[in-house]
Amino acid sequence: MSNVTEWLANLNTATVLIVMAVLLALRFALLPVKSQAAKSVAEIAESLAIAMGLVFLIIRPFFVQAFFIPSESMLSTLRVHDHILVNKTVYLMRAPKPGEIAVFAAPPEALHGEMLEAQLNEGKQTDYIKRVTGAPGDTIRVEPGYISVNGAKLTREALRTIYQEYKAEKHVGVYRFWTVDMDRVNRANDSIGQVVDKMIAAFARGDQPSQGFNGPEIDGIPIKESPVVDLGGFAIGPSGPSVRLGMDGVYVDGRKLTDQEARKPFPTSAKVEINPGYVVRNGKVWDQPYLGEDAESAYPITEIDPTDLASSIIAPAVNKAVADKKIELVQDSTGHLAAKLMPGQYLMMGDNRNNSSDGRFWGPVERWRLKGRPLFTFFPMSRFGWVR
Repeated sequence: MSNVTEWLANLNTATVLIVMAVLLALRFALLPVKSQAAKSVAEIAESLAIAMGLVFLIIRPFFVQAFFIPSESMLSTLRVHDHILVNKTVYLMRAPKPGEIAVFAAPPEALHGEMLEAQLNEGKQTDYIKRVTGAPGDTIRVEPGYISVNGAKLTREALRTIYQEYKAEKHVGVYRFWTVDMDRVNRANDSIGQVVDKMIAAFARGDQPSQGFNGPEIDGIPIKESPVVDLGGFAIGPSGPSVRLGMDGVYVDGRKLTDQEARKPFPTSAKVEINPGYVVRNGKVWDQPYLGEDAESAYPITEIDPTDLASSIIAPAVNKAVADKKIELVQDSTGHLAAKLMPGQYLMMGDNRNNSSDGRFWGPVERWRLKGRPLFTFFPMSRFGWVR
């Protein structure tokens, strides 16, 4: 069902016109035939041709369109394999608002591999879906969330392992932890520098492992599954339940832990500090309870933090956005460095902040790229409902 729906949603205009032409040709070819069966087939062919023209040439381009969710970047709001219906007229009548989920044409900086080649060579657009986090004129900064124990910060990968016992029964988005298979890397004669650069890029994009000729790989880099959280490796997706450090406490897979549960994994004598992650918009903290995870990395930043892999992508992206006059770095009303969005620019972020390739990594997008706003999820039926 998912593959069929996705194929229909992305049917190109040329294919639609060819199918319509075939159906109409069949309709006229059967006109001279007097049998009742021929008449029924002709009427069905005509009805299908009209329906296809109405849906694919009028309704889909200008009014509503079905979209398929392929990744985990919008958890917990949208799940992998959700099918949603998008209103394409809303942004023709008004500007997008911060807090809304929007479908937009991904910029070249957000793409790689075949998708980038298709856009550059064939003009084929790839659609992304994220939440509008900043609109023109807004100042935005992201304060990263973390837990420190006796002054030492714990990574989100470590927290997912620590809070593993609280994973929900109906856990969504279970992923495995991977490290570079150095034996195969050495045989391929890749330099360590090349491997690290590729892995950082794959980590930022949220790429998933695939089966290569000699074993699993990601972006051509040989990898192997790690049985434990090895902080010298790379987590492709979360290695355990989602952990959100909210303004009012710790959430694991969407459930708020009691204070006792949140502190249970740590020694009673340890000094434990829970620092929530949040977005500051126009100098005010923005409560976003729908997030799958709060961000582990700060935004905006202009220099790479050696302890934070994502900063290797964020810092260059911020500097490029400044050079391209998409953002301006300013001090917000709280005295912190913030990104001010220039006219016509929108900052898009995924709700699953630590597993989302979004505007922090490739910059804001232009107003014309925003296509529409999701109305509701229509498949699977257990997920039917409005999208907020």
